[in-house]
Amino acid sequence: MSDLQQNPDPITSEELAPPEEKVVILPSEVASVAGEHAIVTPDVAVPAQVAPPRDPAWTGWDVLAIFMVGTVSFFTLLFLLVLSFPGHSIQDKANRVASRPDLGLGLQVVVYLVVLACMYIVVVARTGGAPFLKSIHWNWPATLWPYLLTGLALQAVVVTMEQFLPLPKDTPFDALLKNPKTVLLIAAFAITLGPLMEELFFRAFLYSVLARRVGVIAAIAITAVGFAGVHASQYANSPTLISLLFLVGLVIGWVRAKKNSVAAGLVVHVAYNGIVVFALVAAKMTGNLEKLAR
Repeated sequence: MSDLQQNPDPITSEELAPPEEKVVILPSEVASVAGEHAIVTPDVAVPAQVAPPRDPAWTGWDVLAIFMVGTVSFFTLLFLLVLSFPGHSIQDKANRVASRPDLGLGLQVVVYLVVLACMYIVVVARTGGAPFLKSIHWNWPATLWPYLLTGLALQAVVVTMEQFLPLPKDTPFDALLKNPKTVLLIAAFAITLGPLMEELFFRAFLYSVLARRVGVIAAIAITAVGFAGVHASQYANSPTLISLLFLVGLVIGWVRAKKNSVAAGLVVHVAYNGIVVFALVAAKMTGNLEKLAR
């Protein structure tokens, strides 16, 4: 029998030779030769540069969308409210609704809640689920009294300036104060949902976008203009009162920027309105409400 038949898989000399050792040098390894010895420096992990998150996460288009949601909601609900009222014509129904300031205030509450929900959705969508208050720089202050005193002092300055400036004899806000049924509702609204929503829109959402685009000073001024503008109709579009409200907006905006805190500005705003609320409640309890309205 031949060798091939005895061993069907003969081992060749090449297979008996030991395998060659293959040395693989990574491109990132650096070799330096000193004499006969080589020093190999292995890869060193370098942490990747991570871009900081966009602050604020929302854009000017998001702020515009929030504004449009509030505007469309207001006029849609107002139209439905007018249609639901009894009357011979649309004008007659509208007049009946206008004679019920409590309904108007209730409508504003509903619209503000819709806007608040829209704000929350925008923040969650833009931040990927980050906490709402942290994203808007809420930052509740550790000490409240400086901001309370600021609001009280601001109201005192405004009242003093009103004594030397021309004012309209009557405004839509004065007309509201003549209705005893709505005074307490207005008072409650003025220190709760009203200032909260104004600070969220102007000093949390709008200010943040403007500060990134045009700088802090311009952002404070622009938001103060908007703040005064939304109250213009309540004060018969009086240039004097609008200017004073612009001053109030400047102070609140400065506090928000200086302390990086929307909540601090809110405390100033509530304290400022609180003086008026205290006067309204006191006048109602003492029967001097009509005198206060004058």
